[in-house]
Amino acid sequence: MRKKKCTNVSHKHAFSPVRFCPECGETLNCLIPENVCSGAGHAEKCKRQDFYCSDCGQYLLSQMHG
Repeated sequence: MRKKKCTNVSHKHAFSPVRFCPECGETLNCLIPENVCSGAGHAEKCKRQDFYCSDCGQYLLSQMHG
């Protein structure tokens, strides 16, 4: 359960289009298979300023700051 309310609209969907929330990392749709991501995919998500990968759930903030 989330401690702080996340503002990402993906939480409002009964079946979210992404497995993990890019803001808080919570699992939103366990029916979507977890992906093994590449560094390039994570770099693109970092450019969008996502905190978590919506495909694999990995925390990305450490990659943003090197």
